[in-house]
Amino acid sequence: MKHGLIAVSMWVMMLVPSIAWSTGAERAQQGVIAAGAGHFALAIRWFSQALESNDLDPVDRLVVLNNRAVALKSLGRYQASIDDLDMLLRQEPNNAKARYNRGTVYFIIGRYNDAAWDFAEFVRLRPERSSPYPYLWLVLARMRAGLEWRELLEEKNEYLKQFDWPYPIVAFHLGDLDSEGVLKEADRVLVEDRFGRKVDALFHLAHASWNNGDVADSKRFLKELVSLGRRSHMSEVIAARESLKRLSVGVATSEMIEHKEIKSAGKKMEENSRHYDLLQSLFDGLLLRSSSERAVH
Repeated sequence: MKHGLIAVSMWVMMLVPSIAWSTGAERAQQGVIAAGAGHFALAIRWFSQALESNDLDPVDRLVVLNNRAVALKSLGRYQASIDDLDMLLRQEPNNAKARYNRGTVYFIIGRYNDAAWDFAEFVRLRPERSSPYPYLWLVLARMRAGLEWRELLEEKNEYLKQFDWPYPIVAFHLGDLDSEGVLKEADRVLVEDRFGRKVDALFHLAHASWNNGDVADSKRFLKELVSLGRRSHMSEVIAARESLKRLSVGVATSEMIEHKEIKSAGKKMEENSRHYDLLQSLFDGLLLRSSSERAVH
């Protein structure tokens, strides 16, 4: 009984931001915990209270802004997310993490030119540390914006070949593999890895189809992706939902409106256990580190 009361007390302390957490760093840490549990609205409250404190140093403040922006994106509050990332980038223009996160928000709302710029900046700032995925986001954003993308992909082809996945997506974009081949490659892994690869494949197939004017195939791929929408790849899942809305009304870009369906999607994602890409964004900026490691990544 005693242990049960302690557990409940700790849970209540996490749920109710209060003066019990006296420092900005402690409040920010509770925000990370809340976001990791899928409680994004609560996380935003914690991060906001941390930012209102007067004891966060400038580096930590940038970390919290980035974290709050990610949580806002997860709830479909896109303009608020962009506002936080704009504020961060005005103070630190070369913050690669903020560039990447803002690029995903821009892509979600159909601002493909802006997304392409941010992804290009991310790759420029982290050329030796980039995984293949920023390049794929950049290629897709440039494709959807009507900009040249094939030359970039051909230039990076040898580098991208070293990755068993997502290289089949690269091969698809270059015309060396068809859609069935990409999906087949996505299925050639253990069950625990198959979900992420399937989402990757469907996301690129959907946008390539849309770009080629094949709306029916694009909708089919997007609907299948959304049906898988849990656990991870939150940016792709949210982007797929927004894309389906735009396809349904026949427009190419979306206004920054908080849709009921996105709120419902956020609620559904809150019910799941963990979200890998959100945690990666948040824990990269974990505040409780040594002073030598506190730069935002």
